[in-house]
Amino acid sequence: MELVNASEKSAFGLRALVPKIDEAEWMAMRQRTALLAGTAASAYQRQSGGSLQVQNFGKMQAIDPVANWQIAIDAPVSLDPIVLVSTIEYVVGITQVRLEEALGRERGIVGLLAAFLRWPDDLRDAVGGSRKRQRSAKALGVAGQVFVATLSTVLAAAIVGAAGQLLSGLWVG
Repeated sequence: MELVNASEKSAFGLRALVPKIDEAEWMAMRQRTALLAGTAASAYQRQSGGSLQVQNFGKMQAIDPVANWQIAIDAPVSLDPIVLVSTIEYVVGITQVRLEEALGRERGIVGLLAAFLRWPDDLRDAVGGSRKRQRSAKALGVAGQVFVATLSTVLAAAIVGAAGQLLSGLWVG
């Protein structure tokens, strides 16, 4: 929205918005918006993934409004900036609700166990990208689970052994 507020309609009859502030500052804002749109587009696809119908050169076309955010600047008649901002706010709201639900499910020992078992898949999803990267991330996650499980077993055995020694010393003496 900051980028839209720093823009005005073109004086040459074009539909595009142009900077009403220093152009270098406006281009920096546009670049930040593009970077943020990448993250927002990923969240949008996970949470909603719907498309909007926009008119492009006289033809109706279905688009991902977040991935195509620049239409709100280049052709605001086709994609009103307010619609784009509302879509992103909607995704933020859904994401916050799902985060709170996930945090609620992961309380206690059962939640911790579920999070531990789900970790390789979560790691793979976070990596994204190619199948090779996803397989590598999942393998790393499984290896991490094996390591933690082994370490936990050794620790548990040491604690039980120490407790056994302590208790046998109390009974004898």
